Amino acid sequence: KYLLDEVYAIPVNELVLQGNREAKIRITDDDKINVIEIIIDKEGNVYVENPKGSRVERLYKNISIELLKISEDLLHYKVYIENNLVLDRIVKLNLDDIISAISSTIPYVIDYIFDGYVPLRETYILPDGRAGLLRAREVIMYTILRERYLPTRLFITYPDSKFLADLESLPRKSSLENYELREFKEVLQRIIKFVEEKLNVKFLVERSSVEKFLIDYKGMKMPVLRAPSGFREIAPIMYILKYGVSPGAFLVIEEPETHLHPHAQSILTRSFAKLCEYLDILITTHSIHVIDELNNLLKLNKLPIDEKKELGYEDWEGLKNLLVPGILFEELGF
Repeated sequence: KYLLDEVYAIPVNELVLQGNREAKIRITDDDKINVIEIIIDKEGNVYVENPKGSRVERLYKNISIELLKISEDLLHYKVYIENNLVLDRIVKLNLDDIISAISSTIPYVIDYIFDGYVPLRETYILPDGRAGLLRAREVIMYTILRERYLPTRLFITYPDSKFLADLESLPRKSSLENYELREFKEVLQRIIKFVEEKLNVKFLVERSSVEKFLIDYKGMKMPVLRAPSGFREIAPIMYILKYGVSPGAFLVIEEPETHLHPHAQSILTRSFAKLCEYLDILITTHSIHVIDELNNLLKLNKLPIDEKKELGYEDWEGLKNLLVPGILFEELGF
């Protein structure tokens, strides 16, 4: 219940629509075989149900933990799932080390429940209100820090708080140094240069500056909070690409088209198309310009380089069908 309160920043019973008895959050695989249902009633009570035959139900019957004392201050800690040894550790006989050992079991449990899918990787969420959050960043961060000492509460959703936390951690340095990373950096630099040249702007993070997040527009450097709204929308995406992201990361970008001219929407979409060869990118959009550009890039992939250039595209542009697993169109009536 606490986690749901944090994610939605409202009492969980408000998720139950008027006239309904309960709300359900369902976690399932594509075949809808392994199902976990989180049920919320009008009073705000939260229940988790696992239908018969689900992996969660099977886990209850097929997980076993062994603790064997091997000396005055050491334990042998073993975990079995379906009679397979998945964890084998020597643990000191104190509470902190035992809790650490039990916690280290969690990834194996998740791996079992979700049949090999473990979503423990670098993830960035760029919410639809990112420009406003960026403008109010200092006030929000001050309030969050102030809450540690005063009995106040700031209502902020988990996606928004994660977005701000990720921004505050920039710039990051990757601990990886290998061929894959060098290749990724080269492609990333090419895409960043492509976007900045097409839009005639540079996005900068400077820790030594009074203002950490800056843009350089036509040679004029300014804090991002004073930048035009379109640049403020693009800026967080570019800051994370330029100073934070690593190969294999997962980017969730809500409505990248907000406050952007159709030309800028096209430039961003073209950059995402190349990036999805190295990152997983999920976008939500209401823009026909974004959808049209995706269709253009799918067709462009079949053309030779000279024809691409005649059409105003770069030689590296194009989008393979396999990189677009699905586009869902849904009429919501508003």
